[in-house]
Amino acid sequence: MPSFLRAISLVERTTFGVGGSADYFSEISDEDDLERSIDFAQSKEIPFFVLGSGSNVLISDAGFRGLVIHTAILRYEDTLGETCVRISVGAGEIWDDVVARSVSSGWSGLECLSGIPGTVGAAPVQNIGAYGVSVAPYVVTVRAYDTQKGIFVEFEREECAFGYRESMFKRSGGRYIISRVTCELQRKKDIQLPAYHDIQNYFSDQKKEVSSQTVRAAVLDIRKKKGMVIPSEGDFLKTAGSFFKNPVVSQREYEIISQKIDIQEQQAHQPWFWKLPEEKIKIAAAFLMEQAGFKKGYRIGKVGLSSYHALALVNYGGASARDIVSLAREIQNKVFQKYGVILEPEVQCIGFDEYPFLKIY
Repeated sequence: MPSFLRAISLVERTTFGVGGSADYFSEISDEDDLERSIDFAQSKEIPFFVLGSGSNVLISDAGFRGLVIHTAILRYEDTLGETCVRISVGAGEIWDDVVARSVSSGWSGLECLSGIPGTVGAAPVQNIGAYGVSVAPYVVTVRAYDTQKGIFVEFEREECAFGYRESMFKRSGGRYIISRVTCELQRKKDIQLPAYHDIQNYFSDQKKEVSSQTVRAAVLDIRKKKGMVIPSEGDFLKTAGSFFKNPVVSQREYEIISQKIDIQEQQAHQPWFWKLPEEKIKIAAAFLMEQAGFKKGYRIGKVGLSSYHALALVNYGGASARDIVSLAREIQNKVFQKYGVILEPEVQCIGFDEYPFLKIY
């Protein structure tokens, strides 16, 4: 039976290290706890949201006027097949621990998603991805609680409607709360090297063995050099990692943007775009930010950008959520004014009276 605590500060429960207090707070360790927590919120007619490790959220300085549900559902089961394995994992498990376990077991599929902070329950919501790989292709089913119908349901991969950093769960407005995720991996260590440029460059020395273990090691090394490390590694900035999504534009829009950027800058920062199916182009948000004047290490007061990677907004100590919002909006506005591109936040914003972004001056 979960306890419902009052006026709990959320500052230390997010990697940004900002935010106010929650009116109510509960920690759930199983599906019964989850159901009771939703019943509690609905009986009091207050809003709720689920908080994992707090690595992809920005919470208002005013806090949250409702119930924060901290998921701690722990579970790990694997079912071996002849060539593949299915792992069924509780939403409260740490994502990178699951990746490490799968790789050490000799299974492949998730190695490029190494080092991403957060819990398993958040992975399908955000359709987490890195280095040209997303979690979607490996998801078999997602079990979730339907807060409107008051029942647990299972969704097949196709029903999850995965997109770039998107899913049906993210678009549902909190209707579904994930309790378990099942993924299918390959039972082999030798893999095909991902086409992503950072990985290709890392393995340019042909003597390096390509396996799930070596790719995981490479990804962790690359992420560390970019400052995108997880809290347990000790060298962690107060950040939510990549704050903005890489924008996806049409071929024509790309051509217009390209014409506004000096050719020498384009050549010096290759690759700054990637071709996608259906004549779409994905552009590196960090490149547009830097071209708009927001270089690595940019700082204004107590907030700024990581000196390792421009996409990471950082609380350098004593910043407020308002400070972070102010910088994010400044970046959005200048990139829009210069290139006509709206940078959409990847970070989930909680407790704001109105969505603080996408307002163009």
